[in-house]
Amino acid sequence: MPSDINNTLILSSISVVLLSSAFYFMKKRKSRHLPVESSENFHINRTTSWFSLSKLSSLGLRKASSDDVWDFQHHPEGPNIGFESNTSWFNNDTNKDKRIAAKTDLLHTGHIKGGKLLVVMMGLPGRGKTYIARKVARYLRWISYRTRAFSLAKYRLDKLGSKSADFFDPSSSSNYQQRVNLLASALEDAMRYLNRGGEIAIFDGTNTTRDRRQLIRDRVAKEDGYDILWIESINDKSDDIEEKQFEELKNSPDFIDREDYSKRLAHYKSTYETLEDDEGSFVKVYSDGRKILLNDIYGFLRTKIVSFVMNLHTVPRPIYIVRHGESVFNVRALVGGDSGLTPRGLAFARALSEFLSTEELKDHQQSNLNVWTSTLRRARETAAEIKCKRYVEW
Repeated sequence: MPSDINNTLILSSISVVLLSSAFYFMKKRKSRHLPVESSENFHINRTTSWFSLSKLSSLGLRKASSDDVWDFQHHPEGPNIGFESNTSWFNNDTNKDKRIAAKTDLLHTGHIKGGKLLVVMMGLPGRGKTYIARKVARYLRWISYRTRAFSLAKYRLDKLGSKSADFFDPSSSSNYQQRVNLLASALEDAMRYLNRGGEIAIFDGTNTTRDRRQLIRDRVAKEDGYDILWIESINDKSDDIEEKQFEELKNSPDFIDREDYSKRLAHYKSTYETLEDDEGSFVKVYSDGRKILLNDIYGFLRTKIVSFVMNLHTVPRPIYIVRHGESVFNVRALVGGDSGLTPRGLAFARALSEFLSTEELKDHQQSNLNVWTSTLRRARETAAEIKCKRYVEW
């Protein structure tokens, strides 16, 4: 009996030690996993890189520990590195450590620096460019590409504050030069980001003239192996988009009032030049994604981005999930089978059709209503009277 007690005590002591060790390591690991602060909370000098070479040199790239790598991620550009990253993310020509793998050539062009991609947004104000840019950046980070979006509007707001429509008047040479300077500043930051180890930079701006786009091409051409993908957001019914996005625009720090916005839009329209076939790889998104035009799109990375953009919606699209009406087997408490609807179920189907035909759906939603239903009889009878653009059984 005493030996049994001793064995029990020994086992209990081992359990306590193991639990204590587990809690200790969990606490230590948790202390390292601090939340990454949002880039909007930082105010950095745009003339120099926050993540400077001198800071890296002082840390010592070759001897950097895993803790140092975690600290590297707390920079004002957001979590663009990823938790499992190591020091090889930083392209430093002076680093001769052969254990660090060479940078992957994303575009498979065989260039020294490796293929990097600059995605450039284009289009009139209020066309969903920023929404697309942020969604694409989030998607690319999710599939493990180091990506950051650069908003030209944010650069302007940070440096010059909110400006009236007169600032965008193309006939004003002084204002035009200020806008070009902002473009150059933001573009340099994007190139610096790619040179430091970023893989994809998204440049969010209007870029509605060919001359302005040429400035971007000339700067990117100075880098070895860098390429551009243009994404143009177009809406032929400009008046409609003003109506739909007016409430959202009112919340923008760049918005003054409706009259000023209309005047600003007129300035952009007066010099607007759409993308032409000789301007390289581009995607044109028409009318909130109802039509997509591609030009010179090839390779894995570009097609991944295009596939994602094709499935984006820049305007709200409601989804109604409806259970079928009461079936004969429901009344009999039977599971399975393929019975039809009862009189109450048919009444529900008529009520559902009336509901979708009322003011609950706007005109443009009613005309584009798609109905998806299963092949079971009770589901088909429930959806039989609904007026829709497309009916799918699956």
